[in-house]
Amino acid sequence: MKIDILSFTARGNALAERIHTAFTERPPKLSNGAPRLTMTVARCNEPLSLSEWTTQMFDQSDALVFVGAAGIAVRAIAPFVKSKVTDPAVVVVDEGGSYAIPILSGHLGGANDLARAIAERIGATPVITTATDVNNVFAIDEWTRKQGLVIKNTERIKHISASLLAGETVKVASEWPIAGTSPKGVEVEELHRTLEGELRPLKQKPDILITNRRDAAKLYPEALLAVPKNVVLGAGCKRNVLPVNFELLLTQILGELDLLEESIDAVGSIDIKKDEPGLLAFCTVHDWPLITFSAARLREVEGEFTASFFVRNVTGVDNVCERSAKLLSGGILIKEKTTGNEVTLAAAERPTSLDWTCGPEEL
Repeated sequence: MKIDILSFTARGNALAERIHTAFTERPPKLSNGAPRLTMTVARCNEPLSLSEWTTQMFDQSDALVFVGAAGIAVRAIAPFVKSKVTDPAVVVVDEGGSYAIPILSGHLGGANDLARAIAERIGATPVITTATDVNNVFAIDEWTRKQGLVIKNTERIKHISASLLAGETVKVASEWPIAGTSPKGVEVEELHRTLEGELRPLKQKPDILITNRRDAAKLYPEALLAVPKNVVLGAGCKRNVLPVNFELLLTQILGELDLLEESIDAVGSIDIKKDEPGLLAFCTVHDWPLITFSAARLREVEGEFTASFFVRNVTGVDNVCERSAKLLSGGILIKEKTTGNEVTLAAAERPTSLDWTCGPEEL
């Protein structure tokens, strides 16, 4: 998690440093494989101007904190605001340290939580204006973010929120059980499948659907679709393969598994492939991190794998893709080694745990 702070005055800069120190002394607790916190502090025009700093940081930060007037912050970010899906969280703190105000991406980006965390650390008041928070109503976009779910059709968020604000009941259907007591106005039905994997009919059409499978998404196209990022790929390849070779095999595997691409979170491989151009390009296009392991670490993975004497002679381990997928996921293989055009891919699914009572992220 990357947070960048900009102040406008000497007094504001002192507060910015105080915020930085507070988070350093009490760092956030992040799970679900979230990267550790990194935080920078800068002062306007030393050396970057307000516009230059915002231009540089807007697309590369998870959150921006402006210490100073809200109007200045609004004008600074205005040219860059695109979508609640991609915009970073933006919080303004007055230089007196009295208020912390989220002004962009309150739920999906986590600005509301960040404002609360800053306020709690410096003794300020968080000023939260989103309707669901003000009315103490369940916020689907905030909950999905904390649970590690990706909303595929974000335009449905406003309809869910409007229904809850109007006192109506929304129906949730999930492939996985959700621990705890569901929020007021939320009814839950678990999706069940036959032994052959076919969906059993639901009592009612869901307003919110939690799944990583295409068949469920197609069956209930009007539901808000929340996808857990709980699948990882294991990859192997010969030298200098083209990225399109991975794409073709990925399309095949997604089809065979009936899997939504949004559920994929990362790609694993052996460390001798960490600089492989085609594999890196494939990961970059999909915004997936490439995580590599030594041959010795891969050999330690327990289980039955598709062994190859050729692969063992070249890499020092009998299978790269299956072992990488299982090690990276900490779960089970859902697709064994699949080969095509000098590329191999396997897929594994992480254990999936959903909870109404808390989120995995604590600032």
